[in-house]
Amino acid sequence: MKKLFTTFFYSAALLVAATTVRAQDPHFSQFFNAPVRQNPALTGVFDGSWRAGFNYRDQWSSVVGSTNAFRTFGLGADMNTFVMKNDFAGLGMYVMRDQAGSGRYTQTNAVLSGSYIKQLSGRRRGWKQAEHYISGGLQVGIGQNTIDPNKYRFSEQYRDGAYNANLSSGENIITASKTFVDLNAGLMWYALFNDHLSLYAGGSVNHINQPNIGFFNRTEPLFMRYSANIGGEIPISREISLLPAALFWKQ
Repeated sequence: MKKLFTTFFYSAALLVAATTVRAQDPHFSQFFNAPVRQNPALTGVFDGSWRAGFNYRDQWSSVVGSTNAFRTFGLGADMNTFVMKNDFAGLGMYVMRDQAGSGRYTQTNAVLSGSYIKQLSGRRRGWKQAEHYISGGLQVGIGQNTIDPNKYRFSEQYRDGAYNANLSSGENIITASKTFVDLNAGLMWYALFNDHLSLYAGGSVNHINQPNIGFFNRTEPLFMRYSANIGGEIPISREISLLPAALFWKQ
């Protein structure tokens, strides 16, 4: 009876979830540590000549086991260089790999990111005379999604309540790997009021070309992702500052 109740509970939960499930890109809770992925316009926007970062996320290991855990890796680097007057150009890259579950559903994405950072006005002398900048960024990349069909179990492979891997899945999977081109763009404004007081706000659109990522004999577009980001630096002493940030995604 307990086994029957457990089976019924999980079946009901999956049925309810299936009516509300939504797909989205992999993301990090500490999004501010992956600026190039957050918004192309953030490429090269920092105090320094170059920066690099590594992101790692591990989920559900205790539920599905270490082998089937959901893992995400990210590696990014960018730099800026003086162009003319007070304008700058940024150049960077970001590589991400996400693996989910026992079916080895893997998403790999690598982008080259470029930006142009133009000073609008200001000399860092109070709110009205702060240095105001606007940054526009573009990204071009390659993505690849893969699965291992042999790791999945389909309803057609069950007979009399038993699973038989030798039976046909009944699925029309024409490829286990899909490669595509990815295009992203972003825009951002930021202001520097002094060396430790700043504010920025911007937005971006990812997957502008909505590439086909389907494994079946039909088009499955990677839907566009819209985002808005805001943040800054607020000094609370000569040595310590607060760095508030917020990010909104819709896909």
